[in-house]
Order: sequence, then structure tokens, then C-alpha cells
Amino acid sequence: MDSKHLLSLNDLLNLHYKQVDLVHKLWNYLWLAGFASITVSISSGNPTLIQYLIVGFVLFAVANARLVYLSQNEANLSAAAVKALTVEAVPVEAQSSPNLINDSIRQVVGAIAPLPAGVLLGGHLVMSAFVLLSLACVP
Repeated sequence: MDSKHLLSLNDLLNLHYKQVDLVHKLWNYLWLAGFASITVSISSGNPTLIQYLIVGFVLFAVANARLVYLSQNEANLSAAAVKALTVEAVPVEAQSSPNLINDSIRQVVGAIAPLPAGVLLGGHLVMSAFVLLSLACVP
């Protein structure tokens, strides 16, 4: 494969942090939807509206959970690609020499440690269950 078609370290880092940003946005949507559903249900007290909120939140949560899982999976893949590229990009003789740029890169790459997608899915399930129980308990 021609080297001009390969992604650079900068490209991979940008890809990784875009994935991380997407996961954070999806989590914020979950928090916002949960908070809004609970707030509306408490302020209305209408049992029919609460039932619609429960159904709507379940549909949203299922779709959001899938997106969170897939996005986190992609963040893990991009993190692995960044780590693989940095290990391959630094020659063995340069790894032992004190090079400021290589040390900086190693610190950034060493800090990349995304959680497994299943862990986030479990957290999503807990958060969704909390919202649904809160909606179900509204008098």
C-alpha cells in the first residue's frame, strides 16, 4: 500500500478524540432526556402523559445505548490504532534515547485508555433503569 494513503498519527488522534467527543455527547443526551422526562412527569402528574414518557424514553434509551456502545467500540479501535502506530513509528534505537518529542507522544498515547464498550453499556442500563423507576414512581 502506498504510504500517502495511510493515516498519520495526527489523523488517528483526531479520529480518536472525535469518537470520544461523540460518546460524551450521547451520554449528555441520555442525561438530558432522563432529566426532562422526570421533570415533565413530576410537574404534570398526568398518568397518560407519564405512560407516553416511559414508552418514549425506552425507545430513546435503546437507540442511544446502541449508539453509545458502537461509538465506544470505535473509540477503543482508534485508541488501539494510535498505540500501534506510535510503537511502530518510533525506531528501537530512538526509544531508548531521551527525545522530548517522543516522550511527549508517549505521554499522550499512554493517557489514552478508553473503557470497554460493555462497561459503558452497563452504566447506560443503570442510568436508564433509574429514569424508568423514577417515572414509574411518580404519583
